[in-house]
Amino acid sequence: MLNSKPRRSTNVEWYEKEGIILIFDAKEVKLYVLRKGPAKDIWNWSDGKTTLNQIIRRITEKYYVDEKQAERDTIEFIKRLVEKSLVDISS
Repeated sequence: MLNSKPRRSTNVEWYEKEGIILIFDAKEVKLYVLRKGPAKDIWNWSDGKTTLNQIIRRITEKYYVDEKQAERDTIEFIKRLVEKSLVDISS
């Protein structure tokens, strides 16, 4: 899984304004808001080119957190995004 490449779903519309990311899922008629911190960074780095392992490394470096904690939290967040069909995983 660590070599997989998360990619934002093409089924959602999103934009960033004043440091806040707004994600609109028209199918489910839901709006998600990412205000700051790792969640926002993980969303931005889910470009289909960056591996999950690279995202974890960036989180570790940017937020000075333990690698195992960053791995656990990042995987959990990505799984939630996948469950909500906001992100797809490719290998």
